[in-house]
Amino acid sequence: MNSLELIVTALLADDAAAQALQQRVQNKYSRQAPLLFALQQATKDPASTAWQAALREELNKAGVAGDAEIAQLAQRAVPAPRASDVYHAKVRGSGTIVQGRGNVTAGKGGVAVGGNVSAPIITGGNNFIAQQIASVAPTQQRSTTNPESTAWLDVEIRLGAREERGYPMEITAGGQQEFAPGYAAGDLADWSPSGEAVADGRDLFQRLFADTALKEAWAEVRGRSAKRRIRLRIDPDAPELHRLPWELLRDGSTWLAASGDTPFSRYLPMPTVWPEPIAQRPLHVLVAISNPIDLQTKYDLSAVDMALEEGTLRAAFAEVGADRVQVEFLPPPITIERLGQRLLAGRHHVLHFLGHGGFNEKQDKAALYLQNDDGTARRATADQLAGLLTSHLILLAACQSASKIRCDAWAGLAPQLVAAGVPAVLAMQDQISTHSARQFSAVFYRQVLAHGVVDAACNEARSILAATGRPDAAVPALFMRLEAGRLWAIEK
Repeated sequence: MNSLELIVTALLADDAAAQALQQRVQNKYSRQAPLLFALQQATKDPASTAWQAALREELNKAGVAGDAEIAQLAQRAVPAPRASDVYHAKVRGSGTIVQGRGNVTAGKGGVAVGGNVSAPIITGGNNFIAQQIASVAPTQQRSTTNPESTAWLDVEIRLGAREERGYPMEITAGGQQEFAPGYAAGDLADWSPSGEAVADGRDLFQRLFADTALKEAWAEVRGRSAKRRIRLRIDPDAPELHRLPWELLRDGSTWLAASGDTPFSRYLPMPTVWPEPIAQRPLHVLVAISNPIDLQTKYDLSAVDMALEEGTLRAAFAEVGADRVQVEFLPPPITIERLGQRLLAGRHHVLHFLGHGGFNEKQDKAALYLQNDDGTARRATADQLAGLLTSHLILLAACQSASKIRCDAWAGLAPQLVAAGVPAVLAMQDQISTHSARQFSAVFYRQVLAHGVVDAACNEARSILAATGRPDAAVPALFMRLEAGRLWAIEK
């Protein structure tokens, strides 16, 4: 077994030594976001060959295979195989060997090993015949975030206009099971974060599930399935609730918007019907990076590092492959006319805008800072942009592009684009560091282009920000009108 395979085997074992090795890799390679993500997913679903392959690739890229310290820790964590590490089971056909702690040798059949097991294997033709099953130790149940093998229970949480008792709230599970309505806290709209993300998330959750009926309904939903697609639906007559950072919500230790088991979105139902998921390949992405020359002098905003941002995005898309995605970078200046013309001329599935945005509370308008022909800044309002930005997925890497105020549920740019017909918009609801934006985008695109499920990809990308301790991990907000979250069909 070579050094790389030894490290992978040790990392995916289910014991204290593996956990210690995982922690050391996370600490030592904390800046390697793709590696941390692959490690997280592979340890959640250790039987997945796809995640094992991804982990090997990222370990190799980061140079971990040549890390003497990690290799030594892995050697200690993987002892020599013992006869008692295998057990027998009846398996028909050619089967696949899935290894936990021990090594299994097989003829034409296959054996799945999980945990510490013991008993002789008897082979015969294409079958393994089980004589008895002996002392199989229980193994820790791990969840998977692979959308191809995961069925989430759909959960819609709907909030209406405030009444005397509070905000009426309804929970629907699986599209059919409707629970008795209850009331969220009457002062919910006045809630504001303290800056302590974990405590804030739990406090916001408690205010949302304020009464007994709602708590009982949620407990029943949680007991029905650990894997739940959560769609938060706020009625237009409760616009003041849109300003709250719902992406902070925590149910105990579970961060709902960062867990692979609970894809989270702000759901905005529309009367128009979204067609079948797109099966066309390659997917076409248009990237527009707006960097007006007078950002700092006129608006006191930092300039965009064009070379760094373009290089980061190119690297993220390169991992997917040119046969699956084609990327076009719109040359500057990014004027509203040039952007509109290119979108109309091409058939782009994704628009990625990177730049600055803002919200004018006096004018009640959201805007992006585009450019004039001479490169100076030009504010483009939501009204001007809504009819032009018609891609299937829009990512707005601009601070405050998802913000809202109390007077209008459609005030922010992101929901207004959804109202104009865009299936999904991912936008920043507050200021986000360029480091976090780059890290989030790289993981998000890698995942959404791999499996096509936008809310799952958003949670996966946020989990990396959380794992690396980014304080702005809750800033990205997903608005969509897709009940199942799927934008693109799974590749055959």
